[in-house]
Amino acid sequence: MRRRLPPDRAGLAKTFRVPRADGEPMTVYVVVNTYEDGAPGEMFVYGERMGELEHGLLDQWATMASIALQHGAPITTLVDKMVGQRFNPAGITTDPQYRTVSSVVDYIGRWLRDSFVPQEVAA
Repeated sequence: MRRRLPPDRAGLAKTFRVPRADGEPMTVYVVVNTYEDGAPGEMFVYGERMGELEHGLLDQWATMASIALQHGAPITTLVDKMVGQRFNPAGITTDPQYRTVSSVVDYIGRWLRDSFVPQEVAA
């Protein structure tokens, strides 16, 4: 059964830069909107200097993650599938907390884990 988000939502946003395959920086914006209890319910990902294919795939990936969350998939399950994924863009980021990442998905998974998974579960 789908758990719908309220019309007015709180959320978290994160912005970071990661180098594209050509070495140029790409800015990535991530927004996660939450339910009243603070649980994540939807995610949006957008990147500057992102190609049409990258943009389309990340948009659809975020939509699928949102649908999974709204249908009760545990955030830990999603995070486990995200962290460690390797593909470009990857490398050194502008975020000192996640200095190097193996992909945009790896970065987002690590940020989601640290933002929404209790420490005792994440360990």
